[in-house]
Amino acid sequence: MSQPQIILANLGNRSLRYRGHLHSELGQLQQTRQDFRAFTQSLWENYEAEAEHISPQILPPLLDAKATEPGLLVLFSSAQPDGQRQDQDTCFAGQILQRKLATAYPHLHVIHYPIEAPVTDGNQLAEAYRLALQELRNQAPGARILLCDAGGTPQQKSTLKILLEFMFDRQDIEIYHVSQGAGYESELRPAPPLAYRRIIDAEQILGLLAQANYLGALDIYTRLNRQAVEEPLYHLLKFAHYRSERLTADARDHADPGLYPAAWQDRIGDLRAYAAGEPAGAYLPWAQDCLRPEAFFDLCELMALAQLNYWLRRYTQVVMHLSRFMENFLKGVLSQSYGCRYEHSNAKGMHQLVRVAKKLPAVRSHFGKRDIRPSLETMILVCDELDNPRMRRFLSGFRALHHRLNPMYRRKEAGGPPYALNQVRNEIAHNGRGVTASLFLGIPRLSEHIGDWAEWLGLPDTNPYDTLNALIKEHLA
Repeated sequence: MSQPQIILANLGNRSLRYRGHLHSELGQLQQTRQDFRAFTQSLWENYEAEAEHISPQILPPLLDAKATEPGLLVLFSSAQPDGQRQDQDTCFAGQILQRKLATAYPHLHVIHYPIEAPVTDGNQLAEAYRLALQELRNQAPGARILLCDAGGTPQQKSTLKILLEFMFDRQDIEIYHVSQGAGYESELRPAPPLAYRRIIDAEQILGLLAQANYLGALDIYTRLNRQAVEEPLYHLLKFAHYRSERLTADARDHADPGLYPAAWQDRIGDLRAYAAGEPAGAYLPWAQDCLRPEAFFDLCELMALAQLNYWLRRYTQVVMHLSRFMENFLKGVLSQSYGCRYEHSNAKGMHQLVRVAKKLPAVRSHFGKRDIRPSLETMILVCDELDNPRMRRFLSGFRALHHRLNPMYRRKEAGGPPYALNQVRNEIAHNGRGVTASLFLGIPRLSEHIGDWAEWLGLPDTNPYDTLNALIKEHLA
């Protein structure tokens, strides 16, 4: 089935002729003293007698060239409310042209749609046109839109074009100008694409990038652009979204350097490294001794996200990313150094952890009469027995943030901090409660730990997401 077609036109005082003349010319010839509205009202009221003397103007060249198949023709006229200057309203011209054009082009369904808003008020015009375009979109979804951009006030023209740009797929919109010479000969010319929506969309995308809302940015970029999925910027936004969701395999699909043009290649080093499994940080000997490459890669990604969300003040997300960072760090060390195979089974890894812990005197001494359980506390204590000073710097921070390993959390009644990081994390995980700014900022030295851990991992001074955002902005039209 062919794509339905809708032709839209704003009507103006040049949209019809009477006895071969425009209304303005009739006044000069002293053939009428009536204003345009009164003149066309008189013609409409005497239509049967006057019809042979009335001829459509401007629209026929477009209809002859483009309206060869059945479709819809919508004539927008002005019908301003009382209190406005109504002498140039085109509402009666709209009724006349509806009948004339329906007769001349019987394969078209002609609709006359009076716009009951002041013709110079963009806001009220936008509301009126929006309602009309919504009806048309519901009536003929996926239709091809042809706009005759020759009629109406400047505000009517620009409002209709802007709304078309936002409400319909830009690939389905064609805009035409009809220019006329002194002898009423017409020239049909395609108009260049409008920049309104592109500019506003770009500004919206920039705002979403600032909040790391890559899915929202992607939605704006793709929802009205069918070709977007073939463009490098689409892949870049997809990569950013999947990376921020830690969907590594999906992110790597969109980090493939082959998806980007030659001119981009010197700017996509981060994507090339990500696709190759190279971490954002520096995989130095201390890390190689206790963490496998894939574990270190994941830790760098978690810390980059924790930093990003900290700067965005998304404290619930920061707590979850830091908690996951600590747990994954410890699991990576336990797997590499003690053979606790968490990657095969978390339950199996925890069982192996307890078995190792029971063999370590310092750990047994710490627990005393308490049972040694598979917990974050146990993981920290077991890893702290290793002779790797640079790795153990991280553990000192982990201890400081755990309510059982930092003595200050036992002094709550004496003015100590109310909650440790692991307790705040449990409130999120078990009770679904978010983290307020006051609660987050009440965790001692947390921002310092974030900065230290990022530095010790060797992350760049510029967060990877800031680098990514800069690349997106550079190529956002």
